[in-house]
Amino acid sequence: MVTMQDYVYLMLSAALVNNVILARFLGLCSFMGVTTRWTPQSAWAWRRLRHHRLVNAQLAVEAYLLKPYDLLYLRTVTFILVIAALCSSPK
Repeated sequence: MVTMQDYVYLMLSAALVNNVILARFLGLCSFMGVTTRWTPQSAWAWRRLRHHRLVNAQLAVEAYLLKPYDLLYLRTVTFILVIAALCSSPK
């Protein structure tokens, strides 16, 4: 028997965890250039910097926010938010 709670869980998982639009957003940072002079050396430098920042920020979010409050099911959403926050260039 399907209850109303099952429908709510299904809607939340579709909106937060299995969201196709949010999942496709993960690779956009590479395509949204932050520099006007592109060279292979600058591309490697940006890649290393971005990788370092994303890994450290996501580890901190997971260690201090997700694990203590048992919110590990929100890992993908927080990863997208970290990407959006760190990949935007200040003007």
